[in-house]
Amino acid sequence: MIPRDYQIRAAEACAAAWSSPSGGRHPLLVMATGTGKTKTALFAAQGTRGRVLWLAHRKELVHQARNSLWYDRAQSGVVMANENGCDKRIVFGSFRTLSQPKRMEEYLKHGVPDLVVVDEAHHSVAAENMKVLQPLIAAGARLLGLTATPDRDDDLSLEDLWVPVFSFGFVEAIESGFLMAPYVAVERIPGFDETQVGGRRDYNVDELGEKLLAAHVVEHTVGIMGRTLTAHRMPRKDDSTQMSADGRHALVFTATVEQAQLTAKALCDVGWRAKVVCHKTPKRERDDILVAFQKGHINAVCNPAAYTEGVDLPECDLVVVARPTKSRTLYVQMIGRGARINAGKRDTMVIDLAGASEMHSLISAPALIGGSRCKTFPGGVHQFVEVDGKAKCECGARLPCYASLEAGAGGLHTWVDDSTTGRRTCKHCSKPQCKDSPSWKHEYTPIAGHRRQCMWCDVIVPNPLASLQSGERQVVEPPEPAAWALLHTLRDPVEAINLDEHGIIYLVGGQKRATPVWLPRRAKNPRPLTDGPVERWHAEEICADLIRKARKAWDPWKREVLAGGSGGDINRAMDFRRYAAVRAAETGVSEWRR
Repeated sequence: MIPRDYQIRAAEACAAAWSSPSGGRHPLLVMATGTGKTKTALFAAQGTRGRVLWLAHRKELVHQARNSLWYDRAQSGVVMANENGCDKRIVFGSFRTLSQPKRMEEYLKHGVPDLVVVDEAHHSVAAENMKVLQPLIAAGARLLGLTATPDRDDDLSLEDLWVPVFSFGFVEAIESGFLMAPYVAVERIPGFDETQVGGRRDYNVDELGEKLLAAHVVEHTVGIMGRTLTAHRMPRKDDSTQMSADGRHALVFTATVEQAQLTAKALCDVGWRAKVVCHKTPKRERDDILVAFQKGHINAVCNPAAYTEGVDLPECDLVVVARPTKSRTLYVQMIGRGARINAGKRDTMVIDLAGASEMHSLISAPALIGGSRCKTFPGGVHQFVEVDGKAKCECGARLPCYASLEAGAGGLHTWVDDSTTGRRTCKHCSKPQCKDSPSWKHEYTPIAGHRRQCMWCDVIVPNPLASLQSGERQVVEPPEPAAWALLHTLRDPVEAINLDEHGIIYLVGGQKRATPVWLPRRAKNPRPLTDGPVERWHAEEICADLIRKARKAWDPWKREVLAGGSGGDINRAMDFRRYAAVRAAETGVSEWRR
């Protein structure tokens, strides 16, 4: 294998991460579907002298990784179901098999692995998978995670285990010529309303299937696949063209097996050569269908999410999304099946029958934001009690204002100025923002160490803009008695939006090109989310994805506030302020402007 430039950079990033303190977190490669995550990880692991363990949650992923190995194949084996090559130096295994104590014990008899590669690492923090990883970590194994979608659809946190060290996203892959930009046509199912379908993380599958069939999704699917449609280039939708499904190789994603079976039959009735693949399809039959699809004997495969992971079908040039989904991860995996480049493949078409392309973006921020599950009480739900006016849970989570929590305002102070006295207090608990200030307001001035201190009391908070400056910080001397700190010598225009407890997003640059930068609340230095300036729309999409992650990770009691439209700056998703940054803390809100 001759590695591509970005694969070399990814391997170098892993080596650098392994050689430096990580605080118990392990390197994560975030790479778009179809850019060669498997071979990148195998390349990064090639220099490992000790044992290597490759873990995946699906048998297709295990065999795909083993088949991609181009070195030391005689020293490799599989540990899964009836296969037991646990004495080999390089072992490809499934989480399910190695979660069995006897199988793990037998593997470890031959030595602790020096490196553990976790494929589709967004699944890794599930309880059954952590049972496999925890003893390996305790034994000193290094970890390397791979994912195209650094998200979860529940409240479990990825950031306690992983830290992104390299990213190669969808846009970068298209611009570099390694992926093909799909063209999407949205043709919604008449009379279907997904808001009437239940489900918390995603739609209830059985209920969704019933309502889709009642809305005649099969007839609509077949009818639309027989028409010429106007399709727009993804992800920016900056170009459009007329396209049809005729002569293409299609993957049709359905909600249920029944929908897949009915759709395949209806397609065959109008001349398509269609088959169904689902979780019940025997492996040999599934393999035969894949080969037939690759050779053109079959030109449509209908499946209820069976081909979202672990399948490489570059021949696919038509993706039909015949179901809605709340899961961005599932959406990206479906679209990614058609983005691979293949000889003779001119373009890729996506037919979206449920508006998923209007809900989700293909652009992901290479950043992890923790979930909000309580680690003490069953069900992961915090139970707060009042302690000195604050809300505290036994797990350690706390909020500054219990009265605000009781009022449904998220547990944060809401500072208001009295129209008569001008003094600033919390409208929920009446606590003064600064009891030593004549106006009861904090008035900050910059101090050393990228911090600011109130002129009236001893409150010290971070000064996040300082880390984006070039040269010495210049402040008006003596400090003016106002809540403004004047900053000079910024390299570029800076715009920002507050994510409250998750930090601040900056856009550094102009209206044509900008660099998205994230400053987590407890971090000392900002983290660029791209290798350098990118087009403005691209930078804004990355920022929007980080905002989405923050909103999803928002604690459940705050999530209700956000849904009601009163969550503060986080709701003004793309409302960036030029030359300004806003930071919320327990002591209140302060602003800096150039």
